[in-house]
Amino acid sequence: MDKVISALLTACILILASQISQAGSSGSSSLDEAIASTLRQRAKLSPPASSLYFGQAVSLSGNRALVGAEHGSDGSTGSAFVFVQSGGTWTLEAELKASDEVMSDDFGIAVSLSGTRALVGADNSGHSLSGAAYTFVFDGTAWTQEAKLIPIGGHNPQRFGTSVSLAGGRALIGANADSSSTGSAYVFTLRNGTWRQTARLTNPGGIGGDQFGDSVSLSGQRALIGAYGVANSTGSAYVYVLNGNTWTLEGTLTASDGLSLDDFGWSVSLSGDRAVVGAPFAANGGLGYGAAYVFAFDGASWSQEAKLSASDPMNLANLGFSVSLSGLSALIAAPDASTGAAYLFAFDGTAWSQQQKLTPTDGVGNDRFGWSVFLLGSRAVIGARDQAPAGAAYIFAP
Repeated sequence: MDKVISALLTACILILASQISQAGSSGSSSLDEAIASTLRQRAKLSPPASSLYFGQAVSLSGNRALVGAEHGSDGSTGSAFVFVQSGGTWTLEAELKASDEVMSDDFGIAVSLSGTRALVGADNSGHSLSGAAYTFVFDGTAWTQEAKLIPIGGHNPQRFGTSVSLAGGRALIGANADSSSTGSAYVFTLRNGTWRQTARLTNPGGIGGDQFGDSVSLSGQRALIGAYGVANSTGSAYVYVLNGNTWTLEGTLTASDGLSLDDFGWSVSLSGDRAVVGAPFAANGGLGYGAAYVFAFDGASWSQEAKLSASDPMNLANLGFSVSLSGLSALIAAPDASTGAAYLFAFDGTAWSQQQKLTPTDGVGNDRFGWSVFLLGSRAVIGARDQAPAGAAYIFAP
């Protein structure tokens, strides 16, 4: 009998050890799934008086959030606002403005934050539609403008700055109207304290109206660039990889079930070996339900891993209008679903599934909550740029 009991105990221990091992082997996917199920609204960020379209663009890094507003505190020229978290409270740290600002320059149309450096796009700088992008740095006391970035090459009007992504000392800036609207994207690198253009990435399709560069994302040695209007067809996104000093095309991403005017590539986000691409005008079983697609790199090529759809689809919700990928979690927004909504998805090692639907506690119709989103680990910032009177942004966290 003792041997039987001992054998049973040994079997139980082995089963338990196996379960622990399996749980551990899922690694960050289990963590991401846990995070995805516990996000709550923790703060609402509001702009100073006279601002407009606050929440046009958002970004997170560390304990800071950056929010773009195409019309800043003076009500005419654009601004970007830096908020910092201390304890459980978010406070306004700075309002960033271009040193050569002009009315309706669209400064703040796109923003990106990396550590103590910010990148802000102004795709109508100087009213020429040529555009510009500005970098700002925090010295421990104040934020100051570091540089104004202007592209070399291309053909005006470019709308340079319509999209931006910053990762350390590298910046990726989209110019969706460059070269008769085929579009392009520019890489700038910070070397010895000076920003220099190091690459111009051009549209592989080269067709007018592609809007190549309307959305961009950086991660490690890769760049992801959306082109939602490929010859008025289904749209595409392109992955480039840096080898030495040269950027080469690594993959062309398209939806497996794409249809004309889906606008696949409207929004993009890159994280490691995965990419998510939004197609907000995809019918997806209804009228403009929208969708987002996840792609993965297996070491040799990129392939579609999943198609993400809302559990409660709505006509004209436009899911995929904005997207953000962080590790094995993805935040996909549908700003035209009533007050707007953002859906959190997670990958468990086998499949992607919806974990949570995020909505604001004080949302009303046409707020456009989800116009912009940014996910960083266990925190998210979501813009509601049309909320009266001037727009808003919301922080979600466990």
